[in-house]
Amino acid sequence: MTKLIPSLAFLLLSISSSVAVDVTYGFDKVEACAGDVVTVNWAGYHNIQETVGSSCDSGDLGEIEGYFNNGNQRTYSNDELTASPGETRYFKCDLHCGTSASRFEVSCPAADVDVTYGFDQVEACAGDVVTVNWAGTHNIQETVGSSCDSGDLGEIEGYLNNGDQRTYRNDELTASPGETRYFKCDLHCGTSASRFEVSCPSEPFVCANDRKYRTPNNKNCAWIGMKKNRRKKFCSTNAIIFEKCPVTCGVCCEDDVTFQFKLKSGKKKRCNYLNENKPKRMKYCKNALVRSSCPKKCNACYNK
Repeated sequence: MTKLIPSLAFLLLSISSSVAVDVTYGFDKVEACAGDVVTVNWAGYHNIQETVGSSCDSGDLGEIEGYFNNGNQRTYSNDELTASPGETRYFKCDLHCGTSASRFEVSCPAADVDVTYGFDQVEACAGDVVTVNWAGTHNIQETVGSSCDSGDLGEIEGYLNNGDQRTYRNDELTASPGETRYFKCDLHCGTSASRFEVSCPSEPFVCANDRKYRTPNNKNCAWIGMKKNRRKKFCSTNAIIFEKCPVTCGVCCEDDVTFQFKLKSGKKKRCNYLNENKPKRMKYCKNALVRSSCPKKCNACYNK
């Protein structure tokens, strides 16, 4: 979903969304969920720094965008400025942040999933809010599988009556990515009666090397990618490395939007800092980790 929000002539920016929401980078609260495209229009000289909380001095998590001048515009399509369901993220300008100036917050509401207790198959992932509507006298018992006699894992809710409704906010009735959970009424369960299933889709493939991964001899994806013979040896013989190092192994080629590297000044920058600036690329792309994490900007895409 692409978010389109009209820009306002205020301090720094507006955020674009398919929902008509006006945003100003004075102080504003914005709704943008994973997958939304966010466009920032500069009205002044500012950067975008993510912070731990709403306070300007709550602690910095990383710079999303460096300083740009009035009239600049940037579009973010890789969730740099979106939130997960139930999450709020905080952003500021390093130079001009105040309680109600030069900062903004981005949140995504937790999904609200309705379940009708007859037989239902619903999608609800961690963080979602699940509401169950009773149609008869039933309890909610989690089971091992879809069969009523597959074995009980534990009672989620005791018996309630027709017309009752309960809302669950603490993942009592959600599933992890790729998981399906099964629930029944102890008294009335049937193949297609008085039970329901909750599933969550598998997490989408992310084209980025796992920077935390280490081989048994403590080598990372960047090290493997430094030499052609290493790539050939490790990527062709080890399925785990092929999975953990998709960029190095030539599965795909995208810049890692979460990666940050330090400048000599100590400031942290993301791959987009390199942009089309040849001197910057020549300087920082010599670093194996930068090259491995910013393959597009460093012109370091590998073939299988």
